[in-house]
Amino acid sequence: MDAQAPPMPPMPPIQAPIQAPIQAPVQAPIQAPIQAPIQAPDAPDVQFHDVDGQAGDANAPPNGRQPSFGVIRAAMHTLNNELSKFANIPAIAQGNAILQQLQNMQLQLQQIQYSQDQTQRQFQYNQHQTQYQFQFLQNQFQDHFQYAQREMQAMRHDIALVREATQRNQIRQSAIDHNSTARVDNSRAARDNFELVALHALRTNEPIAGFPRTYGEGAFRHRRIPQLTMVLSFILIQNRQGKTRLAKWYQPYSDDEKIRLKGEVHRLIAPRDQKHQSNFVEFRSAPSSATSPSSSSASPIVRQNLSSTKIVYRRYAGLFFCVCVDANDNELAYLEAIHFFVEVLDQFFGNVCELDLVFNFYKVYAILDEVFLAGEIEETSKQVVLTRLEHLDKLE
Repeated sequence: MDAQAPPMPPMPPIQAPIQAPIQAPVQAPIQAPIQAPIQAPDAPDVQFHDVDGQAGDANAPPNGRQPSFGVIRAAMHTLNNELSKFANIPAIAQGNAILQQLQNMQLQLQQIQYSQDQTQRQFQYNQHQTQYQFQFLQNQFQDHFQYAQREMQAMRHDIALVREATQRNQIRQSAIDHNSTARVDNSRAARDNFELVALHALRTNEPIAGFPRTYGEGAFRHRRIPQLTMVLSFILIQNRQGKTRLAKWYQPYSDDEKIRLKGEVHRLIAPRDQKHQSNFVEFRSAPSSATSPSSSSASPIVRQNLSSTKIVYRRYAGLFFCVCVDANDNELAYLEAIHFFVEVLDQFFGNVCELDLVFNFYKVYAILDEVFLAGEIEETSKQVVLTRLEHLDKLE
């Protein structure tokens, strides 16, 4: 019978694992010298037992038989004990502390680099913001400067227009005053030694070229002078119900006479047949001697012109445009003048109607003064009138 194997000795408890953490705190400084040299431990005296219980040499080559599990376990336990001795060596502890401090210094360097990057990015951002704000303020200043220049140029243009209009009105008013005085002088002068006073043009206030300068009755035979009285006595715009939408008077009528003339003109014009009757009719509208003191001392020719008048009218939809002119004047010329005035109204208002005359009466009077002034036809060019009206609208 085979001999029985001896019983396996009990395994001592493992006191420290192979990778046990360092228990003792590191008290030595980082650069502390190693106090004791590292001595290699003695090789463990390991004896391997054969299966039959006989001890064998560990360094002996195997004889074809495998060691038992207990032998391997005892060898591992011994090796673990030997390795645990290295954990208490001061040099290894100091090396761990140095590595830890190196890691801390690397982290600090990374934090410093990150702070520098943050500072540089913030500086670039602030510089970009400053440049953007400066560019924005510069553009805004340029815009305000250009706007101020445009406003000043527009103000200069408006001032030039006002100055031109004022100068033109002064010239026109001077010409009107001169013509009024000249008409009175021409109407009261004696016929035997009469020299005509030249009238002035309304635009330039200069004497009219070709005005007759002869004396006596030859002056009246040489050329008919319609300027002895105002060409137009009044202008009325009435609807079919007799309501007056516009009234312009060029003769000194009283309020009662104006009301009477409005009613007479409407009763005379409204019932007329537009197909079988003409657009002008005889009408007497001379002011009385009470309202016109100079009429009693005027010459017979002047009194005849004042007392002999006619109405020239044109109907547009429900409105009658009426003018009172001298009986010897050309009716067709005033028909065209009325049509010209209506064309200007239509182009200015755009398809003019009766409500435009009611709600924009002040503009209608301005247009009327551009076409008729002091009872005379002032302008016959539609483009010139519309250009003046545009300038007047800009002044408003």
